[in-house]
Amino acid sequence: MTATFPYFEFAGSPHEIGYQHGSQARELVHRHLKMALGKLAAAGVDHAEARRRAELYMPHIERHTPKFARELEGLAEGAGIEVADAYILQLRAELQTTKFDAAGGDSAAEAREREAIANECTTFAISGEVTADGVPIAGQNADLPAPTRELGIVMRVTPDDGRPELLMLTPAGQISYIGINDRGMAVFANFINTAGWRPGFPRYLLSRTILEHDSIATARQRLARIERASSRNVVIMQGDGQAIDLELAVEREGVIEPDEGVITHANHFVAPEVVDEEQARGDRLANSCTRHERMRELIESKRGAITVEDTMTFFRDRANAPDAICRYEGDGPDDYMTFASVIARPSVGELFVAPGPPDQHEYTRYAFDGQVA
Repeated sequence: MTATFPYFEFAGSPHEIGYQHGSQARELVHRHLKMALGKLAAAGVDHAEARRRAELYMPHIERHTPKFARELEGLAEGAGIEVADAYILQLRAELQTTKFDAAGGDSAAEAREREAIANECTTFAISGEVTADGVPIAGQNADLPAPTRELGIVMRVTPDDGRPELLMLTPAGQISYIGINDRGMAVFANFINTAGWRPGFPRYLLSRTILEHDSIATARQRLARIERASSRNVVIMQGDGQAIDLELAVEREGVIEPDEGVITHANHFVAPEVVDEEQARGDRLANSCTRHERMRELIESKRGAITVEDTMTFFRDRANAPDAICRYEGDGPDDYMTFASVIARPSVGELFVAPGPPDQHEYTRYAFDGQVA
């Protein structure tokens, strides 16, 4: 069982960063691709069809973030895989359920099919008024298929063109997931489900796009110009502790402001302007609501005195199991579990990461000051 995730440092041009990622984490990238293709095959999508579908996303990434396209080309070269396979690693859920033969986005029936394969993640953001030392904190329990626990890496990315430096937790071969930049920004993300998924800009890459900026305002301006492929919830915190939650349906956006310095989120829509987008029903919706409410309850129980160690305890919480914040494999009908737990103090450049389930592992501190402990 993984005790800590492998740590890598990548630096240089987008192609060089991708090449280093692909070559240094080559074995893990191949294992990730094998897992992704296995999931796709089980859904009736063979390797050739997955590549065909992935190619439909390439023009959108090239148009909106050409540096990401160069990084993916470098990753493919370094790992010894096809470029289309590098794209597959960024597009697991999109390729598994979205049908591309009909005009427009997918249907409500396809959205229901997607709901059966994913119920992921619990996030929070709290301002300095809620913490013991006045330093804002944000974090996420990341729930993905159990094999992902053996594929996770922590990567420090230092571009040579003046873009922000990054610290991220991600499955190997995926260039964007959750983390912080050296400008005080943090981003965490949850699966939310809508109809209308389509070829466009992938949901996973939204996190990296946000971390290209140094404020919520400039990140939102950039997001507004992107044609999204799929739905995604993002929790964003900036250096002064301001935070916001954006419920991004394919073509609509809901905004959740902090409530007395607190944001919590799971896997259902909360913002009134987009709540009609909700696809979850029954046990899936109940699970998400339970985790969402429990995280708020835990935060309120220590309001004004919360430390990083307290947030680690929150993420280890097994109350209401199987609808627990800390998810075990077997809690649901699928193989999802909390594969990693990540806590950030972005204003001081700190990221704390534990393999999952976090009640069975310690957190490791990563920081831009060069300390890994």
